[in-house]
This record gives sequence, structure tokens and C-alpha cells, in this order.
Amino acid sequence: MTDLESKASEELCKGQTRSAGPQLKRALGARHLQMLAIASSVGTGLFIGSGKVLSTGGPFSVVFSFAWLGLVLTTMMQCLCEMTTIYPASGSFVTYAARYIDPAWGFAVGILYWACWVGAFGTEATAARILVGYWLPVGWSDHPGHAAILISVFNVIMILIHICPVRVFGEIEFWVSSIKVVSILVFLVVIWVIMGGGGPNGRVHGGEYWAEGAIINGFKGLSSVFVTAAFACGGTEVAGVAGGETKDPMIAMPRAVRTLMFRIVFFYVVTLLFLSFVVSARNPALLGSGSGGAVEASPFVIAIKEAGIGVLPDVLNAIVLLCVSSVGSVSVYTASRVLYNMTETGLISSRWGFGKVDERGRPYDTPLPPDGGDNNNNNNNCCHLIWKVLGVNEQRVIADDYSVRAIIATTFVAVGLSYMNCSASAATAFGWFHSLSGIAFLACWPTIIASNWRWRAGIKAQGLNLLDLKHTYKASFRPWLPAFGFISLLFMLACHIYVSASPVTGSADAAQWFQNCIGIPLLVVLYSGYKILYGTKFVTAGEMDLETDKTHDSDIAEQSEKLDAYYEQSRKVRALSYVRF
Repeated sequence: MTDLESKASEELCKGQTRSAGPQLKRALGARHLQMLAIASSVGTGLFIGSGKVLSTGGPFSVVFSFAWLGLVLTTMMQCLCEMTTIYPASGSFVTYAARYIDPAWGFAVGILYWACWVGAFGTEATAARILVGYWLPVGWSDHPGHAAILISVFNVIMILIHICPVRVFGEIEFWVSSIKVVSILVFLVVIWVIMGGGGPNGRVHGGEYWAEGAIINGFKGLSSVFVTAAFACGGTEVAGVAGGETKDPMIAMPRAVRTLMFRIVFFYVVTLLFLSFVVSARNPALLGSGSGGAVEASPFVIAIKEAGIGVLPDVLNAIVLLCVSSVGSVSVYTASRVLYNMTETGLISSRWGFGKVDERGRPYDTPLPPDGGDNNNNNNNCCHLIWKVLGVNEQRVIADDYSVRAIIATTFVAVGLSYMNCSASAATAFGWFHSLSGIAFLACWPTIIASNWRWRAGIKAQGLNLLDLKHTYKASFRPWLPAFGFISLLFMLACHIYVSASPVTGSADAAQWFQNCIGIPLLVVLYSGYKILYGTKFVTAGEMDLETDKTHDSDIAEQSEKLDAYYEQSRKVRALSYVRF
């Protein structure tokens, strides 16, 4: 083969199976991806939702469920990391499900996952309204008109973030998530002090609240925790969704996975363990125990108030509000990327235009002048202002491609749903969105593990040596740990169905069951409908598409060289690199 033919072949491989139009660029760095994995989804599930499950399941049920789920999510992310490091695709596991299992299943989980993040946006909008109401006159934020005003402010902030390229989103999320990390660590210290009797009204706490009943409502109480735990920990897989827009995924993804246990252990297990020592599961102020949707229902606020600390509740409320805004932003990002990816892979018709990307990566139709200067467009001016405030190099973000119609459609639906909360109580709206999201995560996580099994089977059947390459990431304790994770997730899903049919309190109710399990019939209808309509078949190992989105050999070699240099450094230097800003 001549040099010219070799070069042409290489260029073909680099652009294989992709359209000639603009594509999403790799604008997110390792630090962005790492922080997305650690703290991007920390929000209402931890700060507010944990109060309800503490009251229904008891302290042991809460701590045990989150610890168990943390182990399961670690092995799930390892399976995802194996695929994403070699096949980085925006939307990741939806693509893998379609290519390695069945296109109909990829479509079903993709739509459900999109709907779950749209629902999560509604949940965060509800929470934002509640949190802001903490500083307003009692009952002011409950008025439909006032609630609409507060939700509108939240929606405008979210839209402003996403009218700019992905790097702006990455920078905002990085710094907000950094504040989350520091705040939660500080809060752990505060709770530890309260346990020792700190605060004007403080007293030493031992295990008195555990002695009241470590497990409340028996197995039903334990089962009731799983969907809330899934909602609170949901978003772990966002790092994989962002893999298609991340530089050096062979480096960035494994680092994000390694920090996952830090997030699970400190943000959830340790935090909730400490809380269970200072807040009684029978405290009537907990959400679901009679206080409705007030911010005082947060066990974090309850612990601080009972210790008589006057300033911290306001500070904590502001931090939680920041967390809620962050998760709302991640919701729009993730959902829009799933729509874009489903169009790119043919799961959604291109006639909808969700795969459309403008030439300069800007999320509006008016193009920039050839020199990249201003054209007096209001959207341009807004982006320039945001870039200037963030200190982001405008020339670097100007090339970031973006899915225009996907984010418009996602934002339109998410914003519309958020206003439903104006006519219903916050607790009711929270329950609907909360359940949809929790079910979606419990359906998508086993899909990731199953996709990994099928992908490995395809590699073996087609005689590829992808897992034998130097520095290729491999999941731990295969196949036993992934199998344990898969079975555990199905068990948790079954527990949720059981407790929905036979509630912890009250009698069985068909309407309540449907509200709690709405994601399951939706998944069945989507899968069956797509399969009947298009006649899709289960993808065999020998016919799997193992070429599309594969990292080019030259990129693998370049990332391997960087990893060689990284591992030549001392352990201390490598450890410090995880906290580099």
C-alpha cells in the first residue's frame, strides 16, 4: 500500500460512519469529567429525599441500602468504563444497548433515560421553589402565581447556561461541584461536632436513635429505600454519557471511576450514618411525616436547628439551592445528549433534526462572522458575557459543537413540566418525578452491565485484541462482581414493585402503584412498539458493529504515551493530580 493510500485509509477510519456535518467536539477535560462523576448529581435525593426514607425505613435500612448500592454502582461504572475508553460516544450506554443487545432495547432505555432526566429537572425546579421559600414569608411560595415566578427564575438560569457551548457548562459544573465537595466535607465535621454535644442546645448523641429501631417497617421499610437511593445516586453514569465530548477518554474515564467510591462513601454512606445518630427516624419534621414539602424537612437542617446553631441552616439552605441548580443543569445536558446520540445512531428519525449541529458549535441559528467576531446578536452578547465572567478563552469554546434542536426540545419539555408544580403540592410533584427517575436508573444500570457482557462476547467472537492493549482499563473481579451487581439491581427493582403494590403504610392502591412504577409499563410499551414496528432482532456476537466510534489507533498510542509518563511519577504526585484545578 502506498503512502497516499495509507493516509487516505487512516482519514477514512478517523471519520468512519459519521456524517460530513459538524459533530460534538471533545471540549471537556479530565477535571470536568472527574467532577461530573463525583458531585454532579448531588441534590434533592440526598438533602431532602433522605428524610422520607429515614422515617419509613429506619437508620440501618438507609445506611445499608446506600452502601450496597454504592458497591453495585462501582462495578457498573467499571463495566461502562471498559467500553467508553475504547468506544467513546456521546450518549454512551444507549448506543451500546442498541449495538450490542437490540436496537429496540436501546430505543426504549434511551427514551426512558431522557424522560427521567426531564423529570429530574422538574424535581429540581420543585426543590428550588421550596428552598427559596425558606427565606420568604410562610406560605408565599405555595401560591400558584408566586410559585410560577420562582420556577421561572430557575428556568431562566438553566437556559442561560445551555445557550453557550459545552465548555461553559463544564466550567460552571466543575466549580459548583467543587463547592459541593467542600461543603459536604465541612458539614460532616459539623455533624461530628453535634454528635459530641456541640451547639448552644447540643447534647452528646450515642446510639439512642438506633435503639429506637434500626429497621422500621421490616423488609418493606428496607425496600422503600431503594428507589430513593437510586434517585439520589443517579447520575453516576453521566460521566459515560459525556465520554464522547471528553479529551483522552482512556485517561479521564478511569480517573472518574476511581473517585466514585469517594463520592459514595463520604457523600452518602458516612453522611447518612452521621445523620442517623443526630436525627431520629421518628422526628415528625421529616418529609412524609407530616410537614409536607417544607425545607425544614431536610434532616440536615433538622440536625443543625436542634443543636441551636442559628446561622448554619441559612448557609446550608443556600448550598442545597446551589446543588439543586447544578443538577438541573446536568439534567438538560444529559437529556439533550441522549436525543442527539439516538438521532446519530438512527434510533430516532433524522427528520426531527435532533442531530443537527451548527458549524461553529453555537446553540442558535445565526452564524458568527468568518473572523469569529460579534454580530450584535443578543445570544452572542450573552455568551461573550458569560465567557468573560468565567474567564474562559473564547477562541477555545467557539469551536465546540452542540446539538441545537435536541437541547431546544429537551428544554421546552422540561420547562413545561416544571410548571405543573404550580397546581399541585410540592410533595405530590416530587413523588411523580422522583419515582420515574428512580425506576429509569434501576433499568438503565443493568443495561450497562448486560451491554458490557455482550460487547466482550463480540470482541471474542470477532477475534479482536482490544482488551489486551497496554493501559486498557479492565473491570475488577470479573465475572462475579458484575453478576452480583446485575442481580442486585434486578432485586432492588423487584423490591420497589413489591412495596408499591403493598405499601409501608396504608392499603394497596392501583393509582399509587402506577405513580410509583410508571417507568416499567412505559419501558415495556416503548420496547414492544419499536420491535413490532421495525422488526429488530437480538444482535449476535459475530455481527456486532465494533468499528463505529472506536478510538483510532494513533489516539490510543498517544494516550498510552501520556499514561506511561503519568505512571513514571511518584505515588504522591499521582495522588495530588486528582485534586488539581
